[in-house]
Amino acid sequence: MPKNANISKVLIQIHSKICSERLKYTLNYVFKWRMGIDFSIVSDAAQIDHSQTVIDYNVESNGFGIHIIPDGLLFKTGTEHIVSEKTKFNLNPIEQSKSQYSDIFSSIFYHLSRYEEYNSPKDKLSRFSYKSSCLYVNKCIERPLLDEWIGDLKNYLIQFYDFQAQNYKIENYTTQASIDIDSVFSYKGRNFVRTIGAFSKDILKLNFKEVFKRFKVLANLEIDPNDNFDLQKNILGQKPAWYFVQVGEYGRLDKNISPDNKEFQNILKTINNAGHQIGLHPSFDSNSNAATINTEKSKLESIIGKQIKHSRQHYLKFELPNTYQTLIDIGIEHEYSMGYSEIAGFRAATAVPFYWYNLNSEESTKLLIHPFVVMDVAYKNFQKMTVEETITSSAVLKDICRQLNLPFVFVFHNESLSNHRGWANWEKVFSFWNHE
Repeated sequence: MPKNANISKVLIQIHSKICSERLKYTLNYVFKWRMGIDFSIVSDAAQIDHSQTVIDYNVESNGFGIHIIPDGLLFKTGTEHIVSEKTKFNLNPIEQSKSQYSDIFSSIFYHLSRYEEYNSPKDKLSRFSYKSSCLYVNKCIERPLLDEWIGDLKNYLIQFYDFQAQNYKIENYTTQASIDIDSVFSYKGRNFVRTIGAFSKDILKLNFKEVFKRFKVLANLEIDPNDNFDLQKNILGQKPAWYFVQVGEYGRLDKNISPDNKEFQNILKTINNAGHQIGLHPSFDSNSNAATINTEKSKLESIIGKQIKHSRQHYLKFELPNTYQTLIDIGIEHEYSMGYSEIAGFRAATAVPFYWYNLNSEESTKLLIHPFVVMDVAYKNFQKMTVEETITSSAVLKDICRQLNLPFVFVFHNESLSNHRGWANWEKVFSFWNHE
């Protein structure tokens, strides 16, 4: 729970004969985190205060309260339990005409815990593939089902149980820019071997436009295309952004320049001094290597003079539970990889942050997961959309977040604002996504 959360005194009692860690985690999320109201779990029916709203969370009804039938997921351990399609897609909202309801709590836990990502097939980069997602397979990836369910439950309590809108925590629609710096410069800052190699490669491909562009930048006749941080500042205005910076060793998929480069350091200090949040973008090959990630974290901390508590995985490569546990072990408190680079949508069926639940240790952790909704490369590189098509398509998701009072978090790269290498005019998308 956030430290400044104001919990309403309105009390909901959950009657459950079993009180598991999964159940407590889910109820904390639904009632305290999302609704801002208090609850208690009562195992003995004789101890129930019937002047309060009661949810009867048992297979057999006790003849009082809102009867929700548990499907068993919250009373299991591990990841071997087969989850029904009904639990994955609890599409029937709670309504007064029913006498009993399917297990909305297990549905919420299933998606928050990322149950389907454990022991799942991986893509060519060893990541959980969106094609394996039950939401994608069933054409629900662009619906924040979990947020819809919580909204249904809120409205149900207002309509039939004398709750008032002011009983609930107020949630607001916002837009939030998050920017990955995979390569701070297109041409500058490379050592002699990398620079000569790049020139040679372009000459062999007869790509003379690239040769001349590189020459002009290195001769200080033009600004490096990736150095568009003034443009970012102008579009962002007074809104703070989240920046994630790659400072690892050069590798197959890690192409940034050395963090010892003074121009690179000055850019990071300027971003930090402007009030933006700076987080780590661990190198692709580090993944769950605590020593490597910690070294990169220390490098970034020494540059900006501030502890790093925020992180997003390069190429969104993470494996549960190892990567998240590694991040916790080195002091990361906020993680931002919950989304897809190939398609837009709601990977965990929600746009709202949630604490990670470790299914291996069966415990709630203090690692706060921040989902994102859209990423630039998903539209351009994978969906092959134009700037105009991207704005039209993403506007639907923005409107969903606006209607449900959800954060619209988006991911951009400084390369995508370069007007270079196929990214012409993509600042229009950045501006549209940033504008509330």
